Amino acid sequence: MPWGVIVEPDGGYIDDISKEAVANGAIEGPAVMPISPGTVDGTPIITPDEALTLLRHGGGDTTESITASTVELGTAEFVTDRGPATLPAWLFNFSGATGPVAVLAVAAPARFTAADTLPPEFDMSARLDTTGTVVTVTFTGAAPGEGPCTADYRLTVVEHDTFVEVSTSQTRAGQSAPVGGQSSIEVCPAMGYQRDAAATLTHPLGMRVLVNANTGAPLVVDL
Repeated sequence: MPWGVIVEPDGGYIDDISKEAVANGAIEGPAVMPISPGTVDGTPIITPDEALTLLRHGGGDTTESITASTVELGTAEFVTDRGPATLPAWLFNFSGATGPVAVLAVAAPARFTAADTLPPEFDMSARLDTTGTVVTVTFTGAAPGEGPCTADYRLTVVEHDTFVEVSTSQTRAGQSAPVGGQSSIEVCPAMGYQRDAAATLTHPLGMRVLVNANTGAPLVVDL
């Protein structure tokens, strides 16, 4: 979930007090919280109290807090590393909001939390073939070809149970031809080219998260 686990109302807020309170995490739950079922369709979920703790993420200064009128278990659309997905969510309703504030209800064992605090890797993206085993990563590199200032690249993958690390390495750099018995120094333009490198996994990527091996940041995967 590189874009966060909270989805605000589509229509925003009716008043500034509610908007500031949600932004600063100055939120109180209703007098009675619903009982968590523990799982939804086999997926473990957090309790509404744990969701309220996540909703209080802001921690900023505010002069007034707001209280949720109701909390209920439902679904919401979240942006994930695989695109939009409808997932279980605790829905907090406030009188000052046009709709519920949704907090992802999926518990950590069912999702990859290691990259939650890292922004997605925008310098690299990936796509899968129809089998889900061939990963092609797009990144910025040197120009393709055979002449000076060119390079070839190789994609290395390291597979784990919940994630797959990818990294690129330069396998050949173009060099200028010798001049007068000595190699000349080629001054390459300071520009990057969109390059691709592919590798085959031993098992389909499935629900595993693709991450940059150098930073740990998740990659957006085009299915």
